[in-house]
Amino acid sequence: MLISTALLTYIAFKQQDYFLLILPAFILLQFIGQMDVDKIKVRAESNAIRTNIRYEELTDKEYWLLRDEIGVSSRAFFKIITPTVYEIAEQEAKVISFMQSILKKPIISDLTRTGRLIFMLIWIAFLLLPILFAINFLKLFH
Repeated sequence: MLISTALLTYIAFKQQDYFLLILPAFILLQFIGQMDVDKIKVRAESNAIRTNIRYEELTDKEYWLLRDEIGVSSRAFFKIITPTVYEIAEQEAKVISFMQSILKKPIISDLTRTGRLIFMLIWIAFLLLPILFAINFLKLFH
């Protein structure tokens, strides 16, 4: 992510197209947000709060403990969440939405080797088809 940001920033300055700087700015904001999520996950897991579950699977106790971790760790929620005060805030929907982005079930890799091979071949085909069409299209005009 950082390499992409640096490359896009370099291209924007090299081309003197400063409008392109919007892309690296969004990438950096996404990166900072992901760092917040990772920090909260580490703190939660060190306090024995499960994060590899869906939101619906949270117990009430886990909800409030995870909410406390969000309030302590995330700059965006300092004004919304007061840790150890277990009352629903006016912007609780925002807290729940953020909590859902933290809670993710691990991806189960259930494809067989044959399935992975077929998937890879389809991916390569879709990567190469536009190139082949472009080559044939250019041949028509020569």
